[in-house]
Amino acid sequence: MASLNTSWSLLPFDLVENILYRLPVASLVQFKSTCKKWCALLINKRFIYKHLDLSREGFIRVQDHKSFQVINLETLDLSSLQGPDDIDLMIHCDRLLLCRFDNKDTNLVVWNPFLSRVKWIELSSSYTGPPGGIYGFGYDNVSRDNYKILRFKRELEYEVVEIYEFKSQLWRRVDYSCAYYWYTCYTCHVSMNGNMYWYAGFGEDRLSLLSEHKDETMIQVWVTNKVTDEIVSWRKYFNVTYEIVTRSKYFNVFPPCLSILSTSNFPTYFIHKTNRIMLWYEKEDHQDENIYVNLYKIGGGEVKKLVETGRHRRWDMCDVPKLCYVFVPNLVPVPE
Repeated sequence: MASLNTSWSLLPFDLVENILYRLPVASLVQFKSTCKKWCALLINKRFIYKHLDLSREGFIRVQDHKSFQVINLETLDLSSLQGPDDIDLMIHCDRLLLCRFDNKDTNLVVWNPFLSRVKWIELSSSYTGPPGGIYGFGYDNVSRDNYKILRFKRELEYEVVEIYEFKSQLWRRVDYSCAYYWYTCYTCHVSMNGNMYWYAGFGEDRLSLLSEHKDETMIQVWVTNKVTDEIVSWRKYFNVTYEIVTRSKYFNVFPPCLSILSTSNFPTYFIHKTNRIMLWYEKEDHQDENIYVNLYKIGGGEVKKLVETGRHRRWDMCDVPKLCYVFVPNLVPVPE
């Protein structure tokens, strides 16, 4: 270790910093004990957020009641990690995960899986019943690390909207009125620059929408201009047309159709740096009654399966929520 430290000390520290920006989180966590100067850098907010902005997206998926599967899209390697039990919803902001639970009390938790840190949050005393509703996770433009949680729920004939601020550790009720009742799929959400949108993201400042034609022969991808523009509009990014063939042994080699909209397990996707859609998705084969968990790449006129990441029988996992999210391993500290 001494020779390693001596070798690194011969390099300009700016160069060392640029090298560290490109290393994975698992390595950086270990490097905190290398020297005081490195430790101070790795916990510096400027370094943490720049490293986050330079990092590439991957996926995290609920594997069973307390373990999670993570896929590295560069290598297609899978890894597992342990986390809170019985999560039924996850939302990320700065790649911190806000988690809600299905069969526990009404507490929430903020979790950084790669730092193994959690913060438990009690819901307001005015809130009764199971921890349902629609949640958002973001921050305002005053301070990036003053994270906030939005909770929206219809109770009887009126809407309840509350916001939790981490710095004050208090919930407050927000006046809200809407002429109609709106609903969102609980997996279709993204926090960008601290603002919450109930669509998928595209880069750091645009939204995207993946749709499949009703006869399952075409996938279309739509994107917006920058959400900070005065007028936000949609345009078609690309579409892929493919033929339907009978389901056979080829199902797990090159699936002819994804049936994205005909399943209750909504797919998780984002637009990769290659301008292709990366999609992690569960699909049941009605012939052998297996459910296959596959990673696909969509674009260039084709839907290509990259790797099968798991398979199980429907009844083996019937009580495990089918949750998968875009995720980036990061050094962002869980708020105190």
